[in-house]
Amino acid sequence: MSDQPSVRPRLALPLLAVCCLLPTAQTLLTVYLEIWPFVLYPVMKVLILAAPILIWRLQRLPRRELLAGLGVRRTTLLPGLISGVFLGGVILLAYYTFLGPMVDAAPLAAKAKSLGILEHYWLMAVFISFWNSLIEEYYWRAFLYDQLQRYGLRPLALIALGGAMFGLHHVFIFLDLVPLPQAALFTFGTAFAGGLWAWQRTRGHSIIDCYVSHIIADLAGLWAGWDLIQRVGG
Repeated sequence: MSDQPSVRPRLALPLLAVCCLLPTAQTLLTVYLEIWPFVLYPVMKVLILAAPILIWRLQRLPRRELLAGLGVRRTTLLPGLISGVFLGGVILLAYYTFLGPMVDAAPLAAKAKSLGILEHYWLMAVFISFWNSLIEEYYWRAFLYDQLQRYGLRPLALIALGGAMFGLHHVFIFLDLVPLPQAALFTFGTAFAGGLWAWQRTRGHSIIDCYVSHIIADLAGLWAGWDLIQRVGG
């Protein structure tokens, strides 16, 4: 079931499309093209944080209704732990069985060095796993999920859209690290994860469960990245 029946104010479709593509623009400009990454990255992150707040203010929803639409509710954390362990297990199993030997580690190490994070990899990994995933859940599975469901989309459409947009957001990260076939495979993996978290929202799970699951999945993926870098003496 959806979190709310929907006769609530809807975001205009052009503005909704811009909001859906904003995170993809961020990874394209700051990660793939590396345009002033240390300036543009935080500026666009602030925009990603601020845009939903501005839109919510304009929509003037009662606080309780807003929080319900965003999936803010109590949880045992069990759904998040189960889906997180599942995703993390799939990532590590795929890495140690066939993906690891297939991937050239040199571009990953070079990208980490060019971004200045090679010497502080695990500091960056903790930031991504706990803070960046929090922002992504806030934006994708809380804000955008809520805005999309106001159009009366069926759960399957919400899952498909949520997965596809989340995968697109990551495609420019992978394209600069691995050849196109592997980038497509990794993008599909992130789209699957995004779809799974959207599915959890359609099932009425708390946004906190999506966040817990996201942390575990990110930690697994970043462990695989670290292991790859060690191959080239990173």
